[in-house]
Amino acid sequence: SLASNDVDIALIPEIEFSEAKFLEHLLKVLQKKQHAVIVAAEGMAEVVLKELQQKATGGDQLAKGGATQSISGDIGQHLRAKIKACLSERKMDHRLVNIDPTYMIRSIPANAGDRVYCAVLAQQAVHGAMAGFTGFSAGMVSTNYVYIPILEVIKAGPRKVDPNGQMWYRLITSTQQPASFKADSDLGGSSGSLSAGELLAAEKGKGEEHVAGATATSAGAADDKVAEGASQ
Repeated sequence: SLASNDVDIALIPEIEFSEAKFLEHLLKVLQKKQHAVIVAAEGMAEVVLKELQQKATGGDQLAKGGATQSISGDIGQHLRAKIKACLSERKMDHRLVNIDPTYMIRSIPANAGDRVYCAVLAQQAVHGAMAGFTGFSAGMVSTNYVYIPILEVIKAGPRKVDPNGQMWYRLITSTQQPASFKADSDLGGSSGSLSAGELLAAEKGKGEEHVAGATATSAGAADDKVAEGASQ
């Protein structure tokens, strides 16, 4: 999404999600650009399911029913149905295309760099086994090939995006979407989700306050030294 600059809304499981807020922002994008490109991570299925369970009266029954399998099977189809219902309700002409890039990505031939990397990993695994090591995984850390204990890899868990990190801020600055799609009840009195510009302005304001505070402290310390010199 960040590399293409063509994405209007990117959804990842690390951010809070409300279907109503998502559709509200989507309508704004459509009114402005007459089209929208949405990218949703596979993990969004769990986020959407959680919201449905909170809305449903029998959450346990929903988790055990077929709805879980249908949403987890293809989050794209679920979002497509919700978007279609939203646009049809407002009698907006539309054409929806749902693309699952899973097999498109897997079918791309490996380039020379990938082939060399895989070959070296295989060689490192054989060298480690012949040296008597067990329970390890060959990998690269800081451009160095290393042996990583499998237990440490498991403890680390899956890689996640930091919703407060610089990479996510870069993405929402590119897509011009809110930092999260929180429901109104979760905003704590706020009027809505903060946009990328508002977040960056808030961070800039904090930095200016910090600098101003440091300047005031330095000025106060200088005044103390002057007063101390005058007393002497």
